[in-house]
Amino acid sequence: MNGVDFRSRHNDYMLRSPSRTSTDYKAMDDIEYPAVPPEVLEKDGLDDQVLEMRKWFKAWADQDDSERDYKKYFKPLLCYLEGAWTETDFGVVEEPFESDRHHVSASNWYDLQEKIRYTSYTGSKDKGENYAFLPTKIVDIDET
Repeated sequence: MNGVDFRSRHNDYMLRSPSRTSTDYKAMDDIEYPAVPPEVLEKDGLDDQVLEMRKWFKAWADQDDSERDYKKYFKPLLCYLEGAWTETDFGVVEEPFESDRHHVSASNWYDLQEKIRYTSYTGSKDKGENYAFLPTKIVDIDET
């Protein structure tokens, strides 16, 4: 983001929007997934349903609603990635968001930096994809 190098841990992206009911920091609301077109569900067997769904995806990709009116099932959403500097006491590493499968695998900020440094120097990676390089920014220095 604007020249700042960072690497996130493995991300399980979810379809969410800023909360419409809460003003809490990081509050999010889930966005409902659209229904599956009934024409797909009417097909017998999974193979036939997959073939029919591919035709719906093709209609959407081609923007051709003449045979399959995809518009009520393929709603446009503006998607973006947000980044922000966060404060730390160099102790606990705060999870950026909930995940069922992944977490930042470090006991504290220094431990995380050391693990990232090791994997960067050796060309290896964490098999669980639970390391994140979160850059440090010095914002104030005083006489103490």
